[in-house]
Amino acid sequence: MRKREQTFALVNRIFVAAIVALHLGFAFTYLLRDGDSYLFQKSLLGLPLLLLPTLVFRIFRLKTCHQLNFWVYLFIFLAHTIGITITHYNIPYYDKAMHTLSGVFVAFLALCCFYFFKPGREIDRKDGPLCCLFVFAVSMAVAGLWEIGEYTVSCIDGSDPQLVLSTGVGDTMQDMIVCMVGTLLFVGVLAHWYLRRDDRRSGPLMGAFDTFYQYNLAPRRAASQGGEKE
Repeated sequence: MRKREQTFALVNRIFVAAIVALHLGFAFTYLLRDGDSYLFQKSLLGLPLLLLPTLVFRIFRLKTCHQLNFWVYLFIFLAHTIGITITHYNIPYYDKAMHTLSGVFVAFLALCCFYFFKPGREIDRKDGPLCCLFVFAVSMAVAGLWEIGEYTVSCIDGSDPQLVLSTGVGDTMQDMIVCMVGTLLFVGVLAHWYLRRDDRRSGPLMGAFDTFYQYNLAPRRAASQGGEKE
């Protein structure tokens, strides 16, 4: 576990530096040159998102989990660096792919929240049904709030991020549907993880959760046992 964390700590430093370089490079080379001040400002506003993992860990006094941070940085890179700064979502269906991934990403974070707030914080197979329902509800709630946010922005600055003029409610509904698809995919992974919890084998995403759990949420006895196994 520690070796993986050390590896991801190095990977994250390189990854964040690359994201910042791409943001600034494309923003100043292309967006500013083309006089697109709106996208230029939107691009630069994405950089503070890279500070969110550090702020969250410090605010809640949690030990940094570099594997979890990697997935946060990867989503920011795909959704904002690639999707907004570099391509402006001009790649066919890229926007829908990102909304699908958002379902997976938010559901994963909801899983972390589930055990953060659970009394005792013990992982039990019996948690499965309630946890799956919880992550699904949270992910869909965030999807709805995101669309409300886009509508609010359109009312303030006159832009049309929901493509209402060309699609009516079609784009908004499709975004929420593909988000639901991504959420259900994660729920399937989560259900499988509960069923095979005893064999201690996890994929990359659930492995990141396992590390976060052992570092921050596991009761002391369970955490020490986990450390001995590693």
